[in-house]
Amino acid sequence: MKNIPLGSLLGPKNVSLRTDRSIAEALKIMSEKAISSVVVTDASDRPVGIFTEHDALHVVADSLNPEIPLSEVMTPDPYCLEESVHLHDAYQLMEEKGFRHLVVVDGSGRFKGVVSEGDFIRHLGFEHLTKQKRVAEAMSDSPLIVTPGMPLAEAAALMHERRCDYAIVLEGGCPGGIITERDIAHHYAHGESVGDERVDLLLRPEVCTVDKNISLQEAALLMERHGVHQLIVTDSHGALEGLVSRHDVLHAMHGAYFEFLIRTIERKSAAIARINERKRELRSEKEEIERSTLKLRKLFETLPDGVVLIDSRTMQAVEFNRSAYEQLGYSADEFAALRVNDYEAVESPEETRRRVEKIEREGRDAFETQHRTKEGTILDVWVNVVLVDLGGVPHMMALFRDITDQKRTEREIDRVQALARIGTLEWDIVKDEMSGSDESSRIFGISLDDKPSVQALLASVVEDDRERVTQELYTAMKEGTYNAMCRIAVGDGTIRWVETNAEFIYDENGNPVKGIGIVQDLTERVLAEEALRRKDADLNAAQALAHIGSWRLDVGRDVLEWSEETYRIFGVSKGSPLNYAAFLSAIHPDDREKVDYAWRAALQGAPYEIEHRIVVDGEIKWVRENAQLEADREGNLIAGVGTVQLITERKLYEERLESLANYDPLTGLANRALLMSHLQNAIEQARRSKDEIALIMFDLDRFKDINDSYGHSAGDELLRHVAQQFTSRLREGDMIARLGGDEFAVVLENLSHPEDAGRLAEEMIGMLGIDYKLSGGALIHVGASAGIALFPHHGDDAFTLLQHADAALYKSKAEGRGTYYYYTDELTASARKRIECESYLRRAIANNEFELYYQPQVHLGTGRIVGAEALIRWNDPHRGVITPDQFIPIAEETGLIREIGEWVLGEVCAQGKVWLDKGHRITLALNLSAHQVRYQNIVALVEEALRKTGYDPKRLELELTESTLMERQEEAVAMLHALRAHGIRLAIDDFGTGYSSLSYLKRFPIDVLKIDKSFVDDLPYDPDDMAIVAAIVAMAQALGFQVLAEGCEREEQITFLKEKGCTMYQGFYKSPPLRAAEFEKLLF
Repeated sequence: MKNIPLGSLLGPKNVSLRTDRSIAEALKIMSEKAISSVVVTDASDRPVGIFTEHDALHVVADSLNPEIPLSEVMTPDPYCLEESVHLHDAYQLMEEKGFRHLVVVDGSGRFKGVVSEGDFIRHLGFEHLTKQKRVAEAMSDSPLIVTPGMPLAEAAALMHERRCDYAIVLEGGCPGGIITERDIAHHYAHGESVGDERVDLLLRPEVCTVDKNISLQEAALLMERHGVHQLIVTDSHGALEGLVSRHDVLHAMHGAYFEFLIRTIERKSAAIARINERKRELRSEKEEIERSTLKLRKLFETLPDGVVLIDSRTMQAVEFNRSAYEQLGYSADEFAALRVNDYEAVESPEETRRRVEKIEREGRDAFETQHRTKEGTILDVWVNVVLVDLGGVPHMMALFRDITDQKRTEREIDRVQALARIGTLEWDIVKDEMSGSDESSRIFGISLDDKPSVQALLASVVEDDRERVTQELYTAMKEGTYNAMCRIAVGDGTIRWVETNAEFIYDENGNPVKGIGIVQDLTERVLAEEALRRKDADLNAAQALAHIGSWRLDVGRDVLEWSEETYRIFGVSKGSPLNYAAFLSAIHPDDREKVDYAWRAALQGAPYEIEHRIVVDGEIKWVRENAQLEADREGNLIAGVGTVQLITERKLYEERLESLANYDPLTGLANRALLMSHLQNAIEQARRSKDEIALIMFDLDRFKDINDSYGHSAGDELLRHVAQQFTSRLREGDMIARLGGDEFAVVLENLSHPEDAGRLAEEMIGMLGIDYKLSGGALIHVGASAGIALFPHHGDDAFTLLQHADAALYKSKAEGRGTYYYYTDELTASARKRIECESYLRRAIANNEFELYYQPQVHLGTGRIVGAEALIRWNDPHRGVITPDQFIPIAEETGLIREIGEWVLGEVCAQGKVWLDKGHRITLALNLSAHQVRYQNIVALVEEALRKTGYDPKRLELELTESTLMERQEEAVAMLHALRAHGIRLAIDDFGTGYSSLSYLKRFPIDVLKIDKSFVDDLPYDPDDMAIVAAIVAMAQALGFQVLAEGCEREEQITFLKEKGCTMYQGFYKSPPLRAAEFEKLLF
């Protein structure tokens, strides 16, 4: 970003239009040129507004006339920057203010173009800064979600309201697609109507999804490759987890880039820091004021209610929001010219003036009235007015809320209550007079207008219920509330079921004076329930015959009902407590998770159809369940109905058929068909997780001779024995199959290294090479050959891998049997070489073939040797001296590093004690590998080595890399503090190549930072390396660390390091690594 002006980002697609051009023209140009915005300019070509794809959402959502001029819908006064502004300043401004577009002008303020987030991402060159950051750290975990059937206009309104440039379409809990501002704008630009169209019309055939654990760099490349601005984030089941956008990538790039700048600024002088801090505070305060002002204005504009500031003198609006004039169907200019009584439909001008005078006296008022729209429609509105004083002139701030629908609903509720057969009652207890609504009169069959006594009303209650109802009434008068259900007889002899609910009002002495309540005619419901009970009895009988039970769940009433057959199937006695936990407890433990997952998926709209096992009195049974569940918008269960059918006999028959179809009857192993199915599934899983798979084919040598010599029964016995041997050697999850005859195949998943397959093949071949005694007494010898094919190296489907493994097997048999080959000779040679190296390493440990070399560490100020780093060498009797880079990785993979590390630690302490006794007071340093830190108790090992040798712990230095410490931070902190308690020195090796974070340096008790050789090599010629080394030295000095530069080979490097204040150096400039005896000569 050095000296790059903002204007260099401008491309050929920048477009501007005049204020009188229409929305339709703007959308058409944006669609044709694939741009996200057009700038609106005045006659002098100076920007006065900007119209973006997000503004297009408002057009679509509110069905605005596409011929409306841009001046009415544009975002006014866009933020403009001159083209000469430094790219860095523009980028920082864009990030701080949350802009997605910057309008670029020349020195005279005339329009030059528009720069978007995408332009910055393509030009900044920050790819390396996002490698360590994952999608999970930047994504939005609460994206906007819509359904496929949602009207497009409604979706656009949601996107505009939420200020989202996208909406995810969710189907069955999984993302079915995504619609964006550009999709909607493009659709609308081509003259397509959105009136009745659904969201799924705009869905693309492919859904771009990513895993949350990939890096942001990968996500950014995917967006570029697919030409999208958003990627949907899903879990391994395809369920939605969130969304990562181009804006998220730019924001993450901003954080990574400025982390280095902040660290650099921290090293400046205290005075400059205070000045910069004050600048930031002032800028922050200014931006906060701007943001607050913008938020208030946005809030004002986005309120759904009309808000109007009215001049009390003229009764005209001097300030108003969009809802105020849109509510009445006027344009902004038309509304500004209106007086209040131009749209007030109830009050006369004189009545309005009296109300204004009241407001001026009391300061506020709230009332209901009616407004007349431009088209003449009458709206019911609620008005809330507050008096405000602006420069000595009284004004009224009024909020208009359209309550037309509310009023309509209230009227509908009145009609619904009549349809529901609910009447009202009121009992004047003092006068003993009953009154009520017309519906109450109808229910009781008498006129309540005559105000009969309560006894007259009780007389209509049938004789069997009358005494109970009377007693309940007089008891309720003492307690405060009344509820009773009874039968009444009306004039024509008809019997009705009614339910009455009432509350009582008391005087100051606690005596009841009035009762008010409702009465409901429940006759039809009671009769229907009786009919339903009869049907339930018939249904229970039919279910018992078909072994099908049913259940019904009502969460609101906290009721779970089972049919009699359901109780019998689950082996539960009728009347036992029923809930979801009790249901799960009856399910076989291995199936509970599957059933619970299916249940939760059903709450999201998926069908609930599942077969699973239950345990009844210790007996395992199979059942099939079907259900329909209903959930609220938050996914909480409301109700459900379902059936359960006993299918144990069918499942046993299916299992027998599956066994015959998928397993070898002789050995019990999987057959070829099951192997191919399993292998293909494993490949699909490995393709998603980037894992490797090995397919190993085995063929028994001389099996035909054994069959011919001892008979087929002996051959069968041998095959069963081989199957048992194979099975005993495999890991859980690996598969062994018999392909036919004497051919077997093994599938190894999650392969760590290609040579692991060769190691297993070699072990299997060796195992089968041992003589086996048949049950008939004959001693036979059988060998085996193997062929190996790897996914993805040798094929990306099951059939290809099988072909290539068979070809490798053929080569093994052709080369003399009793061995294995990979499909490629290179892998065969590589695997054998690594296995051979592991064998040699074990021999080297046993034969004590290792030796330590020492490279001096020199103090830059005095030129004196103050320490040495111990470096291991392997004296192989056949290959000579081998450096650690050739064998340490294999030692770490096989775990041999633990034995080697313990030997090195003991040897260093012993040699250090010898030199100390001779008066050489130097510090000896040795490296600890990540494997040692991860799997060994380092503190205990060091304590034991020091105890055995008597070496001074203050002369021992342990080196660890940044990545080793960051792998397990809490454990690393505890370990380092324990070592430091013994006086042991601690160093960070290869500093600058790993995390290089100030936060961890403050947490860890470090003594020395070792600058990696890669930063020293080009000193003092490479400006970047010079800056990095100087920064590390300065930072270490500030934190109280010593600094050692590795790989110093030239005098000019030494001179530069001295100037910068580096403490020590190590490298060929002083001496290469030497054997102990040769190193000791340097100390005299």
